[in-house]
Amino acid sequence: MPWEQLQQSSTFGFTVVALIVVFSPLIAERVRLPGLMGLLLGGALIGPNMFNVLPSFESLDSVGGLGVLYLIFLAGLQLDIDSFMRYRKISAGFGLLTAFIPLVLGVGVGLMLGIDTTAAVLIGSFWASFTLITRRAAVNRSSCSASRS
Repeated sequence: MPWEQLQQSSTFGFTVVALIVVFSPLIAERVRLPGLMGLLLGGALIGPNMFNVLPSFESLDSVGGLGVLYLIFLAGLQLDIDSFMRYRKISAGFGLLTAFIPLVLGVGVGLMLGIDTTAAVLIGSFWASFTLITRRAAVNRSSCSASRS
């Protein structure tokens, strides 16, 4: 069976997705990464922007949508609602600042570079979405260095 014909098969598509779902978290944890990172990397590798293993697998979009919902669900599970409610003003202020400042800076930089307004807003949105990840990494790093001293 030629490769192109094999890629068109829905059985092949579901098999590849199942293998990614089962083995990528195991491989990621083996190299000391969270299992979720393995899922994200596995999906990126088989996707259209990398190896394009499943070029006409329509269900891949649905699986990707489920993956995003799973990621949001896991983030919600890690939220300490009591702590959030206790510091709701500070939390809301921090959330707004960490979204608004990078958004404005990203839009400004995009416009200064002569990029279209829509694309500049997209760049600002990307910057805004990564600030919480950066903050969490900084907090983890500072708590690790504080525990060493």
